[in-house]
Amino acid sequence: MDERAVHRIRKNPNYWKTGVPLLNRITFRILPDAQTRIAALRSGEVDFVIQIPENLFSNINAVPGINAIKTPTLRTIFFQFNPSKAPFDDINVRKAFCHLVDNELIAATILEGLHFPAEQPTQPYGVWGIARGIEPYAYNPDFAAQALEASGWSKDRRKGWIKDGQPLSFTLWTTTNRYPQDSNIAVAVKSILGEAGMQVDVQTREWGAYRDSIFNKEFQAYLFGAGASTGDVDYVYSILFSSSSRYSQSPSAAEPILDRARTTPQEQARLRLSREFQQVIRDEYLWYPIYWMSQLLAVKDTIQDFHPRQDEQLDFSRVWLQK
Repeated sequence: MDERAVHRIRKNPNYWKTGVPLLNRITFRILPDAQTRIAALRSGEVDFVIQIPENLFSNINAVPGINAIKTPTLRTIFFQFNPSKAPFDDINVRKAFCHLVDNELIAATILEGLHFPAEQPTQPYGVWGIARGIEPYAYNPDFAAQALEASGWSKDRRKGWIKDGQPLSFTLWTTTNRYPQDSNIAVAVKSILGEAGMQVDVQTREWGAYRDSIFNKEFQAYLFGAGASTGDVDYVYSILFSSSSRYSQSPSAAEPILDRARTTPQEQARLRLSREFQQVIRDEYLWYPIYWMSQLLAVKDTIQDFHPRQDEQLDFSRVWLQK
């Protein structure tokens, strides 16, 4: 066992919140490879694993003595556009993208029904302040074609979109194994948009360089994920759409409303402002939420009183082991 990949913690007898933890100690092992994690669980080497691959989830759940757990989170996986770079400086190209990609199909196939297709272009309903009834980016190829035609795009003899003699082309960036099925989703979207007449190149980059490129606003469009770790609607929207954020690709017209909501103490007034900025961002087509992520875990049935949290934090304070 590589001791550099092992972390041990002991209970704090003075823990203030729920009393003395029931477990004397917990050992955490870093096992980056999913197959290795599953093998360690099956063999009894470990009692609990996180980040179960979608294609192994049902098999794990069928193993006697092991329980696979699917629980919703506050995390959204999405495509974000840079409206300062062609072709996404054209809102009608952004509209076409959003209405050609069928996130329900992606969730049912690539994600094997284990994550929740975003029902509307917002964060998940579990986030405080999320408005219901924001119109979704429904799959609608006819609407997408009309949007492109409104901006002067037309089909050539090979059924590709062109304008001023140039094809509608761009690079779609993704990282790999950062989010569930990230690169597979990007490749699927390339195929979907390609069939609709767009020329899409998919490129991957390792996480550190990927994040730096986002900060430098190098990408035209890219796949990303963000979780509302505070549980509040403001957290993700301010990261993505405020000019002060390094993650923002372009300030949104919603920024003044975001600022007012942040400084409004009255709950109902703040909820009204939250709905307003969510609607503005939706109508700007600055992002395309693909799915609201689940947390996929597996535990031995000897583990008792473990309760997953939507914020993806692991709370073992009241967990105990059944002999």
